Amino acid sequence: MKADEIAIFVFSFNRGKFLLNCLESIEICAPNIQVFVLDDSSDDPQTLSVLDTLRDRYNVIVNDDSEAVEFKTGGLAGAMNMAIQLARRQGIQYAYFIQDDMQFVRSLTNSDIEQYAEYFRLTPNSIQLSTSFVRQLSADTFSVDYDISLSAGAYLRRKARERSKSNFSDTGIFSVHRFFEIFEKFEVGENKNSQKARDFGLTCGRAIYPSICWLPYPTSYRGKRRSLKHMFFERYGRSGFHPINIMTETEASRFVERDPNVLPVMEKFLLSPYSPRHDIWSTGGGEYNFICYNGKLAKIFTAARSLKNFLRGGTP
Repeated sequence: MKADEIAIFVFSFNRGKFLLNCLESIEICAPNIQVFVLDDSSDDPQTLSVLDTLRDRYNVIVNDDSEAVEFKTGGLAGAMNMAIQLARRQGIQYAYFIQDDMQFVRSLTNSDIEQYAEYFRLTPNSIQLSTSFVRQLSADTFSVDYDISLSAGAYLRRKARERSKSNFSDTGIFSVHRFFEIFEKFEVGENKNSQKARDFGLTCGRAIYPSICWLPYPTSYRGKRRSLKHMFFERYGRSGFHPINIMTETEASRFVERDPNVLPVMEKFLLSPYSPRHDIWSTGGGEYNFICYNGKLAKIFTAARSLKNFLRGGTP
């Protein structure tokens, strides 16, 4: 795979600072790759101003598919379909999907790009490769769920461990040709896409040497809105804008030369200087941030919810 056979598609909504940070990381880590910005009809003045400044340097496309909207990700599915169709029209072989609350954390090398092509050659039952880091909270089960394929450069999920969103990710590398040959279109929601992937017998590998990561404790939206409850959770979950330091050449070399049995856990290999916590990162926004930050209110909230479940006959 050559650099001109791959393009990066950034999905954005109402987070101007996050979008700029994501694009700056691409300029540093993947300067020779074409970039498209798919904005989900942002209406925040600051974000609109940012988008205006970007149009001279990037292909900025506004998603106006109001029918493909869900509670958590807004109009992401519609924007993803626009992106993959654009990739096919332009003859792009591999589409790299990344969201505005993510960033590149190390340089994307020719070896990385060649490994992506090898992954798809060796994994015919896959339309995509997830290229993001693993969370510390998922590390214990990850080792049980996945086998290592050194030749494919990926962790491949064991068939018996497939569940929920395990067969699909909204981000990472997509084989454009294989996508249209097998999948045809994205459904609205990761769970639906994962079920569709399972129905087709597809898997989603996880890169042994990921290059992108979600920012810790981000501000977020639900259905393109922020309710009072959501804002409460994010305020007391210390949600905000917490960029990650890009790896130095030495750090990146050490990372790709490590034993693949050492999982690429974000909290162990990356540093976000202003993250509320450095040992445990929440990347989901909302209530996830609130619980992971584990402040006094979160401890009371978690205890009350456990008691409520127990009284209902569930587990505490």
